[in-house]
Amino acid sequence: MDLYPLQLYTSVLMFAPKESIVANAFRHELPRFISLQTEPEAEWDRCHQIFEGHQDAVNAAEFSTDSTLLVSASDDHTVRIWRVMDGKCLHTLVGHKDCVFSVAFCPSGKIVVSGSPDRTVKLWSVEDGTCLHTLRGHNSAVHHVAISPNSSFIAFSSYIDSESGSGKIWLWSLAKKKYMHELQGHWGAVNSVSFSPDSILLTTGTEDGLIRVWNIQDCKCLYTLEGHEAPVYSAIFAPDCSYIASSSSDGTTRCWDFSKETCIGTYESGTLVTIISISPDSEFIATASSTYEIQIWNVNTGSCDYRLKGHVDNICSVAFSPDSKHLASASCDFTVRTWSLGNQPVSSNIQKQTGLVHAMELSPDSSTLASGCTDGSIRLLNFSDGTCIFDLTIEDLEYMHYETLEFSPDGQYLLSLAFGGEAWLWSVYDGKLMHNFSDYDWGSNTIAFSRDSRFCIFGCGDGILRRWDLAVGFLNDLEGHESGICVATASCDAELLVTGDFGGVIRIWNLGDDTSCELKGHEDAINAAVFSPGPVQLATSSLDNTVRLWSVDDGSCLKTLKFKDTVNSVALSPKLMLLATATSKDLIQLWRLEDNQMLESYRFPRVGSCVIRFDPSGSKLMFDAGVLSIEKAGSEEANSDLTGIPAVDGLAISQDRLWVTWRGEKVLWLPVSVRPSCWIIHGDTIAIGCMSGRVAIMRLDTSHFDCLTD
Repeated sequence: MDLYPLQLYTSVLMFAPKESIVANAFRHELPRFISLQTEPEAEWDRCHQIFEGHQDAVNAAEFSTDSTLLVSASDDHTVRIWRVMDGKCLHTLVGHKDCVFSVAFCPSGKIVVSGSPDRTVKLWSVEDGTCLHTLRGHNSAVHHVAISPNSSFIAFSSYIDSESGSGKIWLWSLAKKKYMHELQGHWGAVNSVSFSPDSILLTTGTEDGLIRVWNIQDCKCLYTLEGHEAPVYSAIFAPDCSYIASSSSDGTTRCWDFSKETCIGTYESGTLVTIISISPDSEFIATASSTYEIQIWNVNTGSCDYRLKGHVDNICSVAFSPDSKHLASASCDFTVRTWSLGNQPVSSNIQKQTGLVHAMELSPDSSTLASGCTDGSIRLLNFSDGTCIFDLTIEDLEYMHYETLEFSPDGQYLLSLAFGGEAWLWSVYDGKLMHNFSDYDWGSNTIAFSRDSRFCIFGCGDGILRRWDLAVGFLNDLEGHESGICVATASCDAELLVTGDFGGVIRIWNLGDDTSCELKGHEDAINAAVFSPGPVQLATSSLDNTVRLWSVDDGSCLKTLKFKDTVNSVALSPKLMLLATATSKDLIQLWRLEDNQMLESYRFPRVGSCVIRFDPSGSKLMFDAGVLSIEKAGSEEANSDLTGIPAVDGLAISQDRLWVTWRGEKVLWLPVSVRPSCWIIHGDTIAIGCMSGRVAIMRLDTSHFDCLTD
């Protein structure tokens, strides 16, 4: 960040909540060359700090006794020690040969203990990050570790022991680094171990749905708590030892009077509860659910007092700080977050959408933006000012991944398609649901609007093409394919449709009389098909690693190009001089059709899953990352370096999704709250679908950046 102080300063001013001290004090310094069309949040939410650095899911996070440090464990095989005050990573602990599932501070704060499926438990120095000792001898993957409050014992549990077929719990002397006892009795994986505050008892939660309380002196099971109807993921003692709290995939959190083996409280989350933590005063329980949400329950009233939202993937761990000021959460989204537990109203932290924005589409006239979020909601926004036109709601739909959103060519209809094949047709005019398509098997590549917006056409897994008349409803079925249809694309003149199936067969349909002709040549499933303007020619790609060019008039194969990798997208230039391909290895390749010569090859991250297309002039290639100028393709000035990433022409999102760039130069840093999960670039405007669930629309005066980059 030291290299880009102005970009960072601009970002802070632009995205600060509008009622915050920062925004009110420095609003007059907002740069004129960038404007945020959508309103920022009104106030800061409870998220205090976001710790970024892990390269994979973060499985656990714990505070030090004095609440100044935080330790995290990740699937990237590392443990990290962070300073809570400023989020700085002090040490990265490297030594495990597999994921690190669990981590804990010793009460002294000088040692960190970590457990891994590599069948080791390691002790690390907090001061310098060195490995002090490795505990070996057990033959199972370590799932969870705990240290007794008196620092005498380390307890750790396993999933399934390779010999006995059941989970195990081991006790080691922390001072002597010596194996002491093994606790047996559970059936299935042991998901959780926790010491009582007096270090006399140990509680365990397991896959068999039971919670057991053990005396660690004689290793006997004193109590068994029954009531959960599914695996128990977490079981811990309250700091005052007045109860045990447990969480389960049955969707409940329970409080137990363990000495009487009775349940004294049940909190219904409605979804799988992965992990819990109890506040130092024993009055609150924090739970993490499969909806990426943290809930904080009042033990005395049984009510949910707080809901903390911000993570965009499963939450693996929650922990209260010993000083009660913060809560830490670790997630599969590669981050650790700390949350402030002050007196601000609960409602200020509840966002209108949860999850992330998974799909976006701009209407043909560029006036309306559609966004689909994983909470099942779809919004239609005014692209010029970001105001919400309609919230498109589906009854009883709380969680949905939208694979694609598509406007009809006239902009009057929107089709939303979910992973799994269910689709919904909406009226853009009034936001009403027109039809739910749930009876057939199709994918995003097999649904197409006719170019005149009369029909919506579905290619189904049974090989049948179903045509829906947008004015009157279902029209007819078109048969011809013998295997499932995997591609469907309409021609620009609305007269033709091309379909491809899993057997490699292509059909060109005349939508006027429903006749079709069959094109054979590919030897595997069709990946992509696109008509040239006219339409005169057709380009197709297949899992057989070939691209074929066909005559639309007689169905003959004009030429075949062979590739080392699968081609997922193809495009034909307006004058039929060039062919562009995007491969599974993230290469865009440009071919001269006259002699089949490859003119350029460009490497872009994730371009293998993008749709590429030429602009009307044929001088630029457009795809998700931006626009690539190809006017100099084939010349000595062109960029054909396969190891570098060429600068796109104009606005773009950087490879790491941290920056807005202009011709490859970083111009605006994107904080975590507006980190993109998807985006659309149109002229001087960028719409970002955020991992936080919001949509940010920004307009940039690109003439300002021209002065900087010329």
